[in-house]
Amino acid sequence: MNMLLIFGSATAAKRVEKTVAKYGVIAKVIHTPANISKSGCSHSVKINEKDFRDVVRVLSNSDIKILGAFKEYTVSGKTLYKEMII
Repeated sequence: MNMLLIFGSATAAKRVEKTVAKYGVIAKVIHTPANISKSGCSHSVKINEKDFRDVVRVLSNSDIKILGAFKEYTVSGKTLYKEMII
């Protein structure tokens, strides 16, 4: 399963993508789905669920603020999201 980490800007999301790549984590910047967006035009970084805790730990030592975290899953062909506590 995948996780989406929400950030306030495309710039912050790109910084996260580059930062976590240094630790071997594959990440992809996407527009945050409207139904989970914390602000108008936020961006998210999609990562594998297994990397979630490591990414949160790495970002806790940076000035980049995670606005939200969601687990992505599919039910009957529909993508759903469950908010996670960081």
